[in-house]
Amino acid sequence: MASQKRSDDGAKTSPATSAGLSTPGAFFLRTKLLPPRPAPEILARPRLIERLQTNLALPVTLVTANAGSGKTTLVADYLRKQERPYVWYQLDRTDADPAVFLGYLAFGIQQRVANFGETTFAYLQQTQELAQEPERGADVLLNEILEGVEQQLIVVLDDYHHLGDDAPVHGVLDRLIAYLPDVIHIIIISREIPPLTLARLRSQDSLSLIDRADLLFTDEEMQELCSCVSMVSGRTVGSRRCNWCVRSRNGS
Repeated sequence: MASQKRSDDGAKTSPATSAGLSTPGAFFLRTKLLPPRPAPEILARPRLIERLQTNLALPVTLVTANAGSGKTTLVADYLRKQERPYVWYQLDRTDADPAVFLGYLAFGIQQRVANFGETTFAYLQQTQELAQEPERGADVLLNEILEGVEQQLIVVLDDYHHLGDDAPVHGVLDRLIAYLPDVIHIIIISREIPPLTLARLRSQDSLSLIDRADLLFTDEEMQELCSCVSMVSGRTVGSRRCNWCVRSRNGS
């Protein structure tokens, strides 16, 4: 996860209420649904921005690489450069609970689609049924998406690795992805390959992967980075030092 601060005026919590909607006892940290602030002097990466744009024709994009590789920065920069509405969901270990996960998704979509979430929030209050069949909650959310979302919406799941390997929420997301309508595109950002049924998605050409190899700087990007460093520092950066800096950034 990038170290930028979230672009809001503080860490606010909010009850899931909008236009008469209500989920008693449910509160959401609004800053979990905000993308990071843009970093100063971001190096433009048009080849990867174009890939993310092309991937919108597929259900899922997975961006996976080690910490500090620029995953979150890339996706956040892409979202600022495109015009589709999006939901940014910053995950932590508490989101491994299917009820929490589905609640935040519904609340995030509600910020983009007026009056969304009434059916999903009502179902999430049936805690016993949800505990027995968490995937059923995904079905309820999917039906509400089909009924209420008309324009393509991008859903970003950032820091997915925080959910752990054995959490029941993975089955919920698998269910969502298996029946995902065309109006939703999911971008998963993770330090590790998530424990999802990705083989099926690949066999169906439903998944695009951007990994560490893709995130490494090309020769052209290396030279642009050196130029940026020179302009910021006011000093000429020698080719040997530039190459060393880029190798360090690429982790090689």
